[in-house]
Amino acid sequence: YPVRVPPPPRVSIIMVSHNRRQTLTRSLEHLRPLIDGELAELILIDNASTDPAQSPFFDRCPAHARHIRLNANTGVAAFNTGAIEARAPLLLILDDDAWVSREILESAVARLNADNSRSAIALMPVHPNTGRPEWTWGASLSSPREDWPFLGAGLVVRADRWHAVGGYEAGYFLYTNDTDLALKLLAFGGGTGVHFDPALTVFHDSQSVEPRPLLWFRLATRNRVWMARRHVRWPGSLPYALTGWLAVHKRAGLNPRRHAAALFAGLRGLLSLAPPIPTRLRAGSR
Repeated sequence: YPVRVPPPPRVSIIMVSHNRRQTLTRSLEHLRPLIDGELAELILIDNASTDPAQSPFFDRCPAHARHIRLNANTGVAAFNTGAIEARAPLLLILDDDAWVSREILESAVARLNADNSRSAIALMPVHPNTGRPEWTWGASLSSPREDWPFLGAGLVVRADRWHAVGGYEAGYFLYTNDTDLALKLLAFGGGTGVHFDPALTVFHDSQSVEPRPLLWFRLATRNRVWMARRHVRWPGSLPYALTGWLAVHKRAGLNPRRHAAALFAGLRGLLSLAPPIPTRLRAGSR
């Protein structure tokens, strides 16, 4: 008898984790109902964790879940590694403290399939316990947007367009990579292509209300300056760079170490070479 080859999944879920076993285990359990081979597969990239004990989950879902361990922590570039391994035409990019319901994922897939001009759908991050949205400025929208410049903890994106714009910028390592990707996708689509409807949500067990680590002040500041330089031509990029830089100082409060970290990181962002924007997108830079 001929062997029946199952069809590829409609969505490849890409997650990356580093030394957050408890957080990741919770998210995986919420995602398990989605991973059935027809709707979604899961690709987890472990960024050289010292606590990579997620094997029980993968033992239960061997056919539709893969666990790839890297020898070094590559930061957000690990998502690009996962995207290369994906079999589906759509990618669900999730932080390791985020998960979506099947209903939301199905709806996001339907909206992408209904309009080929949409490259991605940004999901509204909400806290799983309180239901509070992280993007308060987006919660009150009266109608969906097609030019949304944020992506956050969860997004659904066409795999071919992810690869076309280079995915996440590896040079950032952490932070600001999602907004940078949104701007690349918008440039790819001529100013549109990132759909946002606050009704499409992703649960995000966020630590955003807690004090940011010192690493955030170092990397986020540099990356915000780089992002302005990548997407807006000089000297028009300077006001955007300074605005992003000062916003980090505002979050530093009265902590001198955080202000010092942001100060030197902003200078590095201005004085060092920013990662180049993909050639095909440079015409979209203003």
